[in-house]
Amino acid sequence: MSTSLSQHAFVEVATWMGAAPLLAVVWRRMPARYQWVAAGLAVSCVADNLDRIVDTWMLGGVYPLSQSVFVAIPLTSRREAALFVVALLAVGLWSIALTGGHGPDFALRIVGWGSIVVLAVTRLPRSALRTAVVVYFAGSLLTWLPFAWYKTWPTLIAYQGARAVGIGWFLWAARQARERQVACPTVR
Repeated sequence: MSTSLSQHAFVEVATWMGAAPLLAVVWRRMPARYQWVAAGLAVSCVADNLDRIVDTWMLGGVYPLSQSVFVAIPLTSRREAALFVVALLAVGLWSIALTGGHGPDFALRIVGWGSIVVLAVTRLPRSALRTAVVVYFAGSLLTWLPFAWYKTWPTLIAYQGARAVGIGWFLWAARQARERQVACPTVR
């Protein structure tokens, strides 16, 4: 894909928007659950910046695995988190065996991000945080698949748009939670 100046600006915004949730929750001193989810969302910022110097497909395995693990930590017990990591590593190795490490890692993203959606729906109470996690990961998965397959600007815009909506929802959820903390400090 060749890039114009406006396309380059779009890519820069998409790259750095993943850092916004982490900055917001650290600055606001949010509960650990929000910090773990924000760290998971920030993985995209790190991966996008590393993508400039490292092979894209190598990051394809590390990015969804680490992002899924960060978000799963506050939603699972230690034992479940360890089993989740083992399962994701197994899927990642299986995927590398199938693709030779070249090409998008469909299996790892489907299992990793899909699992996060299931965990959020089953483990988080109905809340803005649960909605944000589901919107981000379900939306990212459903729009990343066509992007990975076709690599066109419209599919990239759809994928980054889904991420932006999820991040915006998370920031709104964090703000609501912070306002509840200030109003009633014992409520977490």
